Amino acid sequence: MSRTEVEHPPTFTIKPRIREEDEGNRLLFECELNSIPRPDFVWYKDEELVVDDGYRFQLGIRETRPHHYLCWLELNDVIEIDEGNYRVLVKNLLGEVTASIRLNFDRKCFCFFCF
Repeated sequence: MSRTEVEHPPTFTIKPRIREEDEGNRLLFECELNSIPRPDFVWYKDEELVVDDGYRFQLGIRETRPHHYLCWLELNDVIEIDEGNYRVLVKNLLGEVTASIRLNFDRKCFCFFCF
């Protein structure tokens, strides 16, 4: 970090959204944010912590440009019990932000609601 950069808490530039891949068998919950220093994050489904199991649930964060991050939850082999409220909590030493998105199933499609 250079001397001109001021540390600040995370702020969303794009709140969670859902991207569908593999004909709906894989969903990516993604958000983008700015933060100095690099933030930590966790995802919740219906207020239960989502744990990265290396296959069905995969979590990640990547710096896309200086102090700008893409944070995601990848959900593989999507089934109806995956329906629910998903929330991301992102924090650094200076503060935290949280945002939620709801995954609903319809007979023919997924429905996504961000709140």
